[in-house]
Amino acid sequence: MLRDIPLQSTCEHHMAAIRGVVHIAYLPNRRVVGISKLARLVEAFGRRLQIQERLTVEIADTLARVLQPRGVAVIALTDSALSPFARAARHPNRT
Repeated sequence: MLRDIPLQSTCEHHMAAIRGVVHIAYLPNRRVVGISKLARLVEAFGRRLQIQERLTVEIADTLARVLQPRGVAVIALTDSALSPFARAARHPNRT
């Protein structure tokens, strides 16, 4: 498990900054990768324009396809530049 991988991206819908951290865990089957490879994967997806909800799915699907692990989990804790302005937001939150 690798925790607190920094994430910086841009929302493709609002063109607003997305910042946060990603946690990745996987249960190896045959292949094992180093910590730096997981961090580079997050960085690569962060360079693209993203929708926050799709980011974790894309990272998990890539790990599952390439490594074929017995299990994979990806959690992204992000703050969007738009969070304080969301209609339902009453106080700062993480999505």
